[in-house]
Amino acid sequence: MTRAYKAYKGVGIHREEDIYGEQIYIGNRQGCGTFWFENIKDARKFIDRYKNGGMDVDYNGGVSLIPEEMCKKCRGYYSYGTKEWEKYEDFACEGYKERLKAEAKVG
Repeated sequence: MTRAYKAYKGVGIHREEDIYGEQIYIGNRQGCGTFWFENIKDARKFIDRYKNGGMDVDYNGGVSLIPEEMCKKCRGYYSYGTKEWEKYEDFACEGYKERLKAEAKVG
């Protein structure tokens, strides 16, 4: 079950109650444009840190903070079964996203 909270500075915050671990997210719930958090406070800190520093919400509700060059090194960027898709691993941005979250948490 997904629960929507009041948008914070124009960014929607949601909770996915049917999963274990980090349940709070901003973005569209799937893909590279989603960031997951342990609690709403951490999501708001993240928004505070990056909202005026280049973070936008795209037409799908995803958060645009991942550099395109990094996306091009990820399997998810390419169509299933293509040479590029076979060449790259999934989740190339995972470490980068975790670093952004950690930096926002400390302020």
